[in-house]
Amino acid sequence: MLHFFWNFSTFLLAMGMLITVHELGHFLVARCCKVTVECFSIGFGKAIFRWRDRLGTEYIIAAIPLGGYVKMLDEQTSNILPENRYRAFNQKSICQRAAIIAAGPIFNCLFATLLYWIIFLIGIPISQPVINTSMANKYENLSPISLKPVKHVKDFNIHDSQIDKKAYNNDESLVSILQELKNHLVISEIQPHSAAMKSGLQVGDTIIAVNDIKMTSWEKFICIIRDNPGRILKIGILRKNELFNITLQPDSKLVGKDKMEGFIGILPSISFSPLDLKTIQQYSPIEAFHLAVKKTCYIIYLTINMLSKLITGHVNLNNLNGPISIAKHAGISADYGIICYLMFLALMSINLGVVNLFPLPVLDGGHLIFLILEKLKGKAISTRMQNFSYRIGSIVLILLMGLAIFNDICKL
Repeated sequence: MLHFFWNFSTFLLAMGMLITVHELGHFLVARCCKVTVECFSIGFGKAIFRWRDRLGTEYIIAAIPLGGYVKMLDEQTSNILPENRYRAFNQKSICQRAAIIAAGPIFNCLFATLLYWIIFLIGIPISQPVINTSMANKYENLSPISLKPVKHVKDFNIHDSQIDKKAYNNDESLVSILQELKNHLVISEIQPHSAAMKSGLQVGDTIIAVNDIKMTSWEKFICIIRDNPGRILKIGILRKNELFNITLQPDSKLVGKDKMEGFIGILPSISFSPLDLKTIQQYSPIEAFHLAVKKTCYIIYLTINMLSKLITGHVNLNNLNGPISIAKHAGISADYGIICYLMFLALMSINLGVVNLFPLPVLDGGHLIFLILEKLKGKAISTRMQNFSYRIGSIVLILLMGLAIFNDICKL
């Protein structure tokens, strides 16, 4: 029960911040464009808190924290006195209205950049290999170079080093220490009816080798699976301190027009290095800002790429996560500390911004499509057509939300 409340609390905090940032974007740009804002609401349903400022804007915190809205003065929804028409949203130019609508997603991406900037300023934990005095003495006579005890090795590749190969062929302990920090290939989740499940792989299995090739990273394993769609592979695994060999035939999916890729339907488990092998990598404000912008752009690209694959069917819809999974991940990230939680917030902020630009009429992207059509036609889309589009968009959104919640329940 305590775990549930922890997940729920971190989820509410995350959603509250992200929705506030999103709606604040609409609100501030509307104010800049001299549009009267009638209501600024965080959440839906019954109001828990109300407050009205001197300009007449009502601020609301509602009971259901799964969204929010900014209600602006508009002739399509209310009767307006002639002297106040210039403050109506529909009276503004197309560029001003587009700026107001796009401000929400843009603010989400800017907020993510700010979070990443703070993360890189505080410093991110990194793992580094260690060579101690006893290890240096042990290999002193086996190597043509002098080994000295060091605390940290920032970038070391044993295959590119000058250490004589016999120094680690005779005893693999040095290799183990230098490569100890690589993630173990432990399976944390297996999708139902996937190639992995059919092969007999289990959660907790550690992948050791593929076709007698030692696996040292998830990237290497993924490349082999991706390049062998439909081919039978021999997988060496470690299960409860016992070694097994199983046969695995990756499923195939079409990528592009005529390229097939393999996939097996597993999720990796990330193993963390001991605390005494960790250090904090900090950056200057300028370096941190550059890395933050780069990271934000990369996550935006990944999000758009994943959405396109969901639409085209290259990624199964059972990968769609709903509020239950998001709450679970919020709690897990908070368990690992402030840095992980800030990373989670940044990722969710970008997802919220990108998804809101999806061209559904009830989302910001749909409103921008209406403005583009208005610009092309030379007149606004009829209210009847807009209302019909909103109904269709609402149905699609409800269906997607229902599917996401169903996927969440199936994973419980």
